[in-house]
Formats: sequence, C-alpha cells, structure tokens
Amino acid sequence: MSHILAEHDHARLIKSLKAQRTMFEVALEQIAAPELYLRHGVLGVWSVKDIVAHVTAWDKRGTRWIEAFGRGEPFVMPEEGYTWAEVDALNARTYAEHRHDRLEDVLRAFHEAFPPLLAAAEALTQAQINQPLTYYDGRRLQTIHGGKLIVWRYQHYREHAAHIKAWLSNLREGTFVKYG
Repeated sequence: MSHILAEHDHARLIKSLKAQRTMFEVALEQIAAPELYLRHGVLGVWSVKDIVAHVTAWDKRGTRWIEAFGRGEPFVMPEEGYTWAEVDALNARTYAEHRHDRLEDVLRAFHEAFPPLLAAAEALTQAQINQPLTYYDGRRLQTIHGGKLIVWRYQHYREHAAHIKAWLSNLREGTFVKYG
C-alpha cells in the first residue's frame, strides 16, 4: 500500500504535471519559424500544429474527467460515444475538426486549456488521488487510482514533446520524411 501512496503523492503529481507541460512548451519554443508548425510529417501526417490541437483536446477532456471525479460525479472516458478501443477514431475526429484552424487559434486554445487543468488537478485532495476509480475501457472494467488522471496528462506531454524533438532533430539533419 505504501508504494501506491508514494506513487500517487499529490504534490509530486502536480510538480510532474507542471514540469512536463513546461518541457512540451520548451519543445515548441525550439521551432524557429511559424511555417514549421504547419509542416506535415511530425507524427504520420500530423504537423506540430496538429499535435498541439490534439494535446489541447485531450487536456480539455482531462479537465472534465478530473473536475467530475473531484465532485464525485460520473463521467465518460474517453468521451461520449467513444471507448478506449476507438481512441484512434476519436483522434482522427479531433484532427479533422482542427486541421484547418489558424495556428494562432490553436496556440491560444493550447495556452488557455492548461490553467483549468492545473486548477482541477490541484483541487483534488490526497485522499482523492489515492481513491480507486473504476471505468470501462471498451473491453472490460478497469480500476485505477484518481491520480492516474493527472499521470495521463503529463505522460501525454512527454510523449508528444519527444515526437516534436525527434522531428526537429531529423529536420536539422535533413532526414525527415515528407508527407503530402
């Protein structure tokens, strides 16, 4: 039991959330020219702008989950009408919804999405962080601790920061793959 408590320490989760968000922002700061945000091929056909829109959509979902969990209300994960088995379809829908958005709008939404996420995460108590949460993943019931809702957010930042950094490295070396 002590391993679970240490793993889901509220203060550490918040620190990790902030740190990984900062690292994602640092990856974005490495993009020297705005037109590079629009170049496809960072992750499949996705551009950096597409990744930012994707991360923002998931931050908004995460905020809804954490807020509802904090209030003790039921909520749907990942989103109404989708199961975890259909997450690729959900991501494709998000891509289609935002692929023609202006870069400025995507970046503004990205910056506006974090304060509510952070506030929701900070509002959880240590007891809620360690409270079991049962949800349906599209195949079976899963049980996690409430803190996992925060872990998923900062892992998402880490994952996509790595994609952007690798793409930038390949771009500098001239070894990237061109898409459409």
